[in-house]
Amino acid sequence: MGIRKQNCEVLRHEATIEITQPAGAFTYFTDLTENHYKAMIDVRLESPTGAPPNAQLIVTPRTGTDTIIDFTETATIQIENARAVTLKTTSAVAGVMNIIKDFCICCPDFGEVHRHEGTFSFRGSKFLFTDLTENHYKALVVVKGRSGGQVVVTPRMGNATPIALPPLGQSAIQIEDAQALSVATAGAPDGPPNTVQIIKDFCISCPDQSNDESNSDESSDLA
Repeated sequence: MGIRKQNCEVLRHEATIEITQPAGAFTYFTDLTENHYKAMIDVRLESPTGAPPNAQLIVTPRTGTDTIIDFTETATIQIENARAVTLKTTSAVAGVMNIIKDFCICCPDFGEVHRHEGTFSFRGSKFLFTDLTENHYKALVVVKGRSGGQVVVTPRMGNATPIALPPLGQSAIQIEDAQALSVATAGAPDGPPNTVQIIKDFCISCPDQSNDESNSDESSDLA
């Protein structure tokens, strides 16, 4: 059995997530892909009281036990093939999380990788992305809602995965070959709307028409 030929590339996804949360643990980065990747995550926090906050970053791997990192105001971590990153604090905090992720994507039969991206706003409480393609793809979905809610990722096969949004409703979610993604969050009748940014990198291959052209030439010769 021969080895299937592939075209593999390393691409980058980036996101910045605002953080406003009470004491507790909330997940800001979720990765549902199975490819190899490395990401740098930078977190900067401040407390409304001015005192240095007590915080932890909890890194959940695809398999195995969590890694817990204690910090106060600033933490930068490098992760690899993790499933989620959660922020836990003992008091209310505000801040930002910056994510830079470099990942592998391989297309069969030397297919090319192309990108579609856009930012979509909605005033209501729900957003739906539906993908009817059959090609391999990976996408970064950045949700920026007015308050907490839920994201549901439905794969092409298997069970859907629900993901709880943090109190401010902002989260970065990496998906792979999903059929649909829905967002339910608080409506935005006044002020800025809810937004969803999608960056989708996908494989595309054009059919080989050499045989058709050859047959066409032979038909012309016989005419």
